[in-house]
Formats: sequence, C-alpha cells, structure tokens
Amino acid sequence: MCKLGCYGLSADAIAGMLLKDPRTIATWQRGVSKKANLFHDLICLSITLTVLFIQMDELWSFLRNKNNTLWVCVGFEADSRFWLNFELGSRTTHTATQRVTRIKDYIGKLSRMMPLKGTTDKLAAYKNALQSVFTGHSDSVYLQIVKKRVKRRLVTVKKCFVKGTENDFKGKTQNTSVLSGLI
Repeated sequence: MCKLGCYGLSADAIAGMLLKDPRTIATWQRGVSKKANLFHDLICLSITLTVLFIQMDELWSFLRNKNNTLWVCVGFEADSRFWLNFELGSRTTHTATQRVTRIKDYIGKLSRMMPLKGTTDKLAAYKNALQSVFTGHSDSVYLQIVKKRVKRRLVTVKKCFVKGTENDFKGKTQNTSVLSGLI
C-alpha cells in the first residue's frame, strides 16, 4: 500500500489493485502516517541538530477538485534543509501554532550561541503563533517577506522585521525561496 501510494496512486486505485475496501486502505494510511510521525519525532529529538534558522511556508493543493482545498504547511531548518515538521490543514493560527510548538519542542533543549532566526510570508497566523509560543524568549529574531502579485506575476517584495533588524539577517537569509525550491 505504501509503495503504491509513493507511485501516486489514489486510495481508490490502491484498493482496486489490492482487492480491498477503500475504507480499509484509508485506515492503513492513517496508521502508517501515525507511525511515520512518531519515527520523525524520534529522529528529531534524538539527533544532534543545531537549529539556527527556521523557515515556514505553505503550499496550496487540492483533493480531487479545486473546491476541496488542501494546505501543506512546512517548517524546516534552512541551513541544513532538514524538515522539522509539516501539517496538513488550513492557513489558520491553530495550524501555525501546532507547527511552531512542535518546532519549539525539537529545539527546546538545545543551547544556541546565536539567536534563532525565522522567516515566513506575511500570513498573520505565523506572527500570532510565534509570539504566543516564544513569549519571553529574547534570543530569537523574525522576518516576514511580503510579496505582492498581480495576475500571478510577482510585482514587489518587501521585508517586514517583526523582531530584530537587517543586521540579524545577513547574506541570503532574507527570503523564503529556499522552501519554494524544496516543495
């Protein structure tokens, strides 16, 4: 079932190939998903990962038709390109807070010599989540990249330093494009 899913087959197609009910396949997929999440948590908590720069963004997609919207929301360590976590859900503060909380769990026990950097797009949910989860932590800086598009064409890109200054984001760190190249 997993291998067929990796080839892009839908749950209905997998059910047809394996002569199983689609609900059975869906149950198996949920079980595999839970085990994969546990494995990922174990890896993130057991390896020595220095988290210095987090990027968070989301990718719009849909299931079966464009009326059935799906958002894949990703958080990763930009320097190593290590995926810390992702959530399937809506573009809300609730989903963003879940992601930021998990990231904080992964980096909570690590000591850092430099402030934790974070960049996102202008989605207000990120700002709300970061402020609520990292309340009282002075060792972090945060930059929002504000993109304006007209008829799908990028017109302007502005930087909004929510916490920190331009000096905190030197070099090529003032973007969310690293994530765009990975998805």
